[in-house]
Amino acid sequence: MNKLIVANWKMNPVSLLEAVALAKESDKAGVVIAPPFVFLQAVKEVLVHAALAAQDVFFENAPVGGAYTGEVSANMLKLVGAKYVIVGHSERRAYILETDEMVGRKVEAVVTSDLTPILCVGEGSITRKEGMEQAKQFVANQLFINLQFFKRSAKSACVIAYEPLWAIGTGENDSPLNAAEMSRHIKQIIREQFNILNSLVLYGGSVNGKNIEAFAHESDIDGFLIGGASLHPEEFKKIIEIVSNIS
Repeated sequence: MNKLIVANWKMNPVSLLEAVALAKESDKAGVVIAPPFVFLQAVKEVLVHAALAAQDVFFENAPVGGAYTGEVSANMLKLVGAKYVIVGHSERRAYILETDEMVGRKVEAVVTSDLTPILCVGEGSITRKEGMEQAKQFVANQLFINLQFFKRSAKSACVIAYEPLWAIGTGENDSPLNAAEMSRHIKQIIREQFNILNSLVLYGGSVNGKNIEAFAHESDIDGFLIGGASLHPEEFKKIIEIVSNIS
């Protein structure tokens, strides 16, 4: 499979047994599984083909720890076997009030630990209604701040997940053509402005087994960030099969 599929479990499932069972069902090459922090170790132990991701990270990365109650460093995530870290997800920006500056520092912490950030960007409904060019500018502004420290490790890989806010968990997804256009826009920015050559751009936002095929046919979309659909093994397997057959 040439495209990357990231399963973001969010705050699911509710038990360790369910997490392990779900991980085994989703353990396919080209898949990245992002469980809650408390399940990271157990999920890692059962994965054979898929890679492990964390859903968040703290923006300080002190080598010997620090007085940051409740936080988890990039170095800790690396120790439990994580390869990727989701950074700047729209839900954290909305509910935890993460700023672009905070997200930028988290990207730096992840890259410094030789992990790969999955940086989430995307415009809201008001911006999109103003037009595609306004949406592109909004995303560009996010990237300029979120990736401001990335030049320090320019050889590192970076994954950008384009998630239009109005499409997340709403059942209303963007059109494949618009998503591909935004993907090209993002790639141009990170290549020309940040000299990041090893990068992928994913699409996320109400992607499921019914609509994945149209998106998978777009060569400029390098994969998908899947939320709710990744919690249903049969549907997730269908997504993987469709993407594998196309890519």
